[in-house]
Formats: sequence, structure tokens, C-alpha cells
Amino acid sequence: MPMHVIITKMSTYPLLPRSIGGWSFLLSILIGATEARGQCNNPPTLGNDTTLCAGETLLITPGPGFMSYLWDNGSPFNLRAVSETGTYTCTVQTDVLLENAVVNGDFSEGAAGFTSDYVPGTGGTWGLLSAEGTYAVTTNAQNVHNNFSPCNDHSGSGNMLVVNGAATAGATIWCQTVPVTPNTDYAFSTWLSSVTPSNPAVLQFTIDGVLLGTPFTASGTTCDWQEFHVTWNSGASTSVQLCITNQNTAEDGNDFALDEITLSPFCTYTVSIDVDVQPFPVVELGPDTTTCPGTPIVLDATTANATAYRWQDGSTEALFTAQDSGLYRVEVSNGRCSTTDSLRVRYSDCGVHIALPNVFTPNGDGPNAVFTPIAMRGVQRIALSVFNRWGQEVFSSASFDFGWSGRSFGGSLVPEGVYYWTLAYTSREGEEGEQHGTVTVLR
Repeated sequence: MPMHVIITKMSTYPLLPRSIGGWSFLLSILIGATEARGQCNNPPTLGNDTTLCAGETLLITPGPGFMSYLWDNGSPFNLRAVSETGTYTCTVQTDVLLENAVVNGDFSEGAAGFTSDYVPGTGGTWGLLSAEGTYAVTTNAQNVHNNFSPCNDHSGSGNMLVVNGAATAGATIWCQTVPVTPNTDYAFSTWLSSVTPSNPAVLQFTIDGVLLGTPFTASGTTCDWQEFHVTWNSGASTSVQLCITNQNTAEDGNDFALDEITLSPFCTYTVSIDVDVQPFPVVELGPDTTTCPGTPIVLDATTANATAYRWQDGSTEALFTAQDSGLYRVEVSNGRCSTTDSLRVRYSDCGVHIALPNVFTPNGDGPNAVFTPIAMRGVQRIALSVFNRWGQEVFSSASFDFGWSGRSFGGSLVPEGVYYWTLAYTSREGEEGEQHGTVTVLR
């Protein structure tokens, strides 16, 4: 099955802190990210869909280097160990920002696309921005006020918004209503510079009236651009009003420039992998077997869900017929999960063969001193009895390797002479029979 990849701008969880302002911004990887906009065109992968065998563990990861990770089980780590059947999903966020939602945020189109409690500059003794509470778009701050420092915009060659601050607290400098995607993380950023050294501006940023970060104070050094940067989640909103106000009420100084106002969503990817855990097949050929020549033994390795059988000779059927002595082995596979089993087959002479001596000499000189079997084959049970000439039983045994030393049950030596024996047996095939004979005791 193929890998699944979903590319989206949306996320339903807080990937980054919601309110981080100015120099307290914790993720340095985002500094300057407003200049790194592009397309979400480099999706990660968790690898191809995978089949595991029971007991195995697979480590999956979309790779290192992402700003955040969120798995379907809530884990925030980049690596996950899985060992059960299921679909595993991870959403990651990169530092790539998509298109800026703010229109004319760099003021390249002049003083357009926003509203303000301030008014465009009306001119006067020191230039266009001689009056407090006025603004103008220019490439150099000194062009609109003779006493302003000759500051260029943040990029060094474009437009910026230059403001002569008013003594009214909370006056809106810039407002714009922008469309947003619900449940999406955004990076908000703007650049601020003082154009006069005294009483630097103190700006406050809000979305729909809710404060973003903390008030941001401009540098006391003119033309020293500082960035305000926070992340924000859109929640259920489809559009918001983004506003910038000045909290400084000083009449002297309090003059500043704004540039590059941006609200951009991060690239977010959701990737998944299907993992299927298969059990090992169960195969049982049975115990080692002994049988008669010419009797084939059918070995059965049939197993549910088996996809491949392979016997020791390369044959691939579930059944194998053994006709010779030897070790027989089969490997049974269920996909990539396999189990092996083996058994040994022995062919031996069949039929009952019993041979007992007809004389023995229990005289203590060693050789031939015990009445014991010469051969005993093809039987699984026996019952031997030995009788004297008067029909009295003098010895009995049910052991295959019995041995009669020529003594009666009482322990005394029996006289020399001829004794009669009977041997009842059960063959390996379950057939019952009986043999008779005599044995002579010599001393």
C-alpha cells in the first residue's frame, strides 16, 4: 500500500506559545522567518506502509528539525515505537511561512489598506509631519520632518510608515481586517524604529482587541530597527482586526517608523503510515516416528493464513510424503513471518521376531548363566512364564530384557532338566500372539 501524505495549513492544537513578545521570543529558529515565505512543497514521510511480525517493534519518525510534532496519541516527540496494527499519524510544523495575510504590510503601495486614528501629514514648519498625530509613507524619515533622523526603511531601500506620535494614549496607529484560516498557527511580526531619540514610542498590538504579547518599546537609538514577534492561533475565526496603538503620551519626541507588518501561517504537514501486525504461523508436525519399511508417512503442515510452504527438498505443498528414514523440515510463512518445525522418521524391520535360548548353565562359571532373550523385535508388551515338568510356574517376567538365573520363586536352585516356557506378546501394530518353547537347565 502506498504512503499517505496530507499537506495542510490547519492545526487544532497549540504548536507554539501563544503570547511571546519582543526579545522574550523563545524559538530563535523563527527569527527572520517572515522573510522565508514559500509553498508547503517539501512534505516529510513516515516511510512506506509496513507489515510486522508479532513481537516486533518499528521506530517511525517524520525526521528531525521540525518546530513541533504531534502524534495521534498526543505524543510531542519526533520518534515513536509501534508494535500494533493501526494507522499512525503525525502533524509537524516548519519554520516556513506562507503568504502574508496583511495587505500592503511593507507600504510599497503607499498609505493604503489600513485605518488609523491619526491623519496623513498636513505640513508645517518642519515638513509634512510637523503636527502631532500625523503619519506619512516615505523612504527616508528626514524627508517628512527636518528634525527626524535620516532613517531608511528596514530593508534599506523601500517604503515605511513614519509617525509623529500624539499625546493621546491608546490612539490607533494602524488597523486592518485580514482573512485567516480557522485553527491555524500564525506568526505576527513588525519592525519598529525611533526617528527621534527622546521618549521612544511604546506600541501595543492586538487582534480583535486581545493583547498580543506585552507592550513593545522602541530603541532609544534612532534608525535602530527592532522586531516584535509573536505566534497566534486563529481558533474559530475566519477574519480578524489587527491593530497597533501607541501607549506613550509624551509630546516631546515619541516619533517612530513602522515597517513590514506581517501575519503569516506556518507550513504544517500531516503524514501517516499503516502498520499491519501479523501472527507467526503455528505448525506442528508431531513427534519423531518409527514405522515399517514401505509404509509412507504423510506429514501435514497445513496452517491457517499461510502464504508459503517450503520443505527441505524445496517442495511447496502443505503435505509432504516421507518414504525414507531421515530428518524432515518445513518452513511455513505468513507474509514475512515464518515458523519452522521438523521431525525424524525412522524405518525399521516390522513383524514379530522372538528368539530365546534352548539351554543355559546357571552354575556360576559366568558364560550362558542366565536365560535371557537372544532377539526381541516388533513387540511392545510381553508376558513370560517358565514351568517345570509338573506344570508348576518357577519364573515370570514382563520385561523385554528379562533374565532367569535358574532359581525358583523361593530362591532355591531348580533341578537340572527341561523346562517349558510361554511368551504372550502384543506387537507394535497392536496384534496379540503367543509363542512356546523349552529350555534345558544344565549345571
